[in-house]
Amino acid sequence: MRRLLIMVILALVCGACGAPPQNAATNPTTAANSTSGLVERPTIGIPTPDVAPTVADSVRGAVTIVYQVPQDGSVRGITSDGATLLLADPTNSNQTVPWALAPDGRTIAVLVLQGGDAKTGLYTSAALWTVGIDESNPTKRLELLSDFPGGDTVQQRSIVSALTNPGFQRLIWTADGNEIIVTSAHEGQVDVYAVPVAGGNPRRITNTPALELQAALAPDGTTLAYGTTDSFGTGDGWSNVGAWVQPLDGEPTSIIGANVDTWASVEIAGWLANQTAVALVRDQGVVNTAIWVREGNAEPRELYAATADVAWDIAPNRFAFTRSAVGNPKADGGLLLWDGSTAEPQLVSNAASLVHLAPQADLMLICEGDTPNEYSFTLWNAGNAASFSSGPCDDVAWSDTGVLAVGGQQANTGGWVVDGNGGVRELSIPSGARLAGWNGDDLYLFAPESGGTWQLYRLDTTRQDPPQPIGAPIAFEPYTPVVVQTP
Repeated sequence: MRRLLIMVILALVCGACGAPPQNAATNPTTAANSTSGLVERPTIGIPTPDVAPTVADSVRGAVTIVYQVPQDGSVRGITSDGATLLLADPTNSNQTVPWALAPDGRTIAVLVLQGGDAKTGLYTSAALWTVGIDESNPTKRLELLSDFPGGDTVQQRSIVSALTNPGFQRLIWTADGNEIIVTSAHEGQVDVYAVPVAGGNPRRITNTPALELQAALAPDGTTLAYGTTDSFGTGDGWSNVGAWVQPLDGEPTSIIGANVDTWASVEIAGWLANQTAVALVRDQGVVNTAIWVREGNAEPRELYAATADVAWDIAPNRFAFTRSAVGNPKADGGLLLWDGSTAEPQLVSNAASLVHLAPQADLMLICEGDTPNEYSFTLWNAGNAASFSSGPCDDVAWSDTGVLAVGGQQANTGGWVVDGNGGVRELSIPSGARLAGWNGDDLYLFAPESGGTWQLYRLDTTRQDPPQPIGAPIAFEPYTPVVVQTP
């Protein structure tokens, strides 16, 4: 899910920056051709109990649902008691901005843009701010450009894209919450900095003439992975791409090996828990895709190579990717899974177009098909598979206990709640719902209302009661809503 959202953001914001699409792949490594060992269970029907189950109410704590409004470029929130919040002022239409939640859940870091617009990619100001999740203490931390570039040259637009595009700029809090890692050009070139929250001068981490992008912090908090390019071009290709790992107080080392085509794009997938960095390199025609990994201090190696694109997802202990191209039914199908402990990935399914990993459990949703709104769904649980329905595969939320919610926003249908054993619950999920996430057994979601408004709901998934509305309807369509547990 998270990778599809990035691609949507790139389409909205970057325009001609040449960012790669997310699709699928063909031609796995030789070792990945082994049998999957899946146990295929019969299609699970939706149960219809005679009476509603009598279970205890969910344990409900206070939450805030944070969401973006592309129509005006703002970041907003709604609390579980219905109060509305404005966390980042409106900027421009068709604009989304990077933001990140602090480890203690009390503050967000957010990029605030002024002037210009997403179409031209030029702004009069781009600054890092922090603000309390309750709207308190908004504070400007750093202006990312001391002398904002004018004009409309390729390089100027590339610089602005690296700093403001949510697909490239990843705001990161350190584990102790004392610093925010951000890509900035306030000293004349695009580099990665650590900005102290308590005040003081930013600490430079990288120092290269290239444009840094998609920074990701290792699980131990000491090492950064990031991509580089000299330019995003004008749709004809990026220039001189790279992918690197670097201690916060050390020198960079490449993730990718030699002889990589510089007429390509790079994407940092992130880290596995065993300190393995994962990066993808694609040529601009998406004819070839290579997945490179660097395991601790070992030399980089190519984990996988394909003659198409791949769709993928990453969790702390697993990296999954497809080998079938979305929209290309003639491509070889299948899903590969790698936990970092073996030389090669394992083939776990013979048919897959998209995949969503559960963050904390050995579960994943496999979506397969040629029509985006009619994917067939399979729940994979530690080697067992169960099919349960079909529909769009772009709106997924996992609970802490491994319960899956699948929305149906593009098909204008309801959604599904599925237990880890594949059991589907018959619940009143509104048509066209947009999932925000879980708080215990409570599922929060937005649903479209008459007149173009949207209503926030809370659905107790242990009962069969209708979803409960929270607050008043909002005038704008919410984008990428997230449930934040309020301390």
